[in-house]
Amino acid sequence: DYGIHRLDVSTFFADTTVLSDSLLYQRGRTDKDDGGVSNTEDLSSYAISLGGYDAGVSGLSYRFGYARQAAGVGNDDDETRYSASLGYEKKLTQDWTGKVLVEHANIDHLNGEADHDRSYSTVALGLNYQNWNVGTSYTHIGNESAEAEDSVDGSVFQISAGYTFDFGLGLNVGYQRADEENEVTDRIGVMASYSYKF
Repeated sequence: DYGIHRLDVSTFFADTTVLSDSLLYQRGRTDKDDGGVSNTEDLSSYAISLGGYDAGVSGLSYRFGYARQAAGVGNDDDETRYSASLGYEKKLTQDWTGKVLVEHANIDHLNGEADHDRSYSTVALGLNYQNWNVGTSYTHIGNESAEAEDSVDGSVFQISAGYTFDFGLGLNVGYQRADEENEVTDRIGVMASYSYKF
């Protein structure tokens, strides 16, 4: 009667092993002295989230999250993140299913900078018709910083459509337009997937 709920707790730190290097691009192995949030070589960074679905209303889902990335060398402060989302999925007819999602995430002290905060507010819609799917989302990015160039708000819009064949092969194509940090980028992507039930 009260739905299914799940609590997740994790602790972590940045990888400083040989695996932090790149085989192809030779970016160099990460060291604690390189700085950066969560680059502390101890478990002082953590994340907690609580989520669930069918919470009193069939098709309703939610998630609340909090994360702290401890300040590393050269950082002013810890980075903290808060997020909340609410989703709803409903079978409209025998062939049509609709989904809607709203989410807000807030980051204090982005990348450990004391005077830089960021927020993401997202609305997403999805429709499925038999084997077809289409989805779109819009995200507003809010920036607050003492540096003028870092205080410019941005946005991300994306739309995708695809088809999944009865034998498990899925094909999707998508378009994204992002306006972030005074730079506008357009991207087109194609995804192929395969799933097999056993």
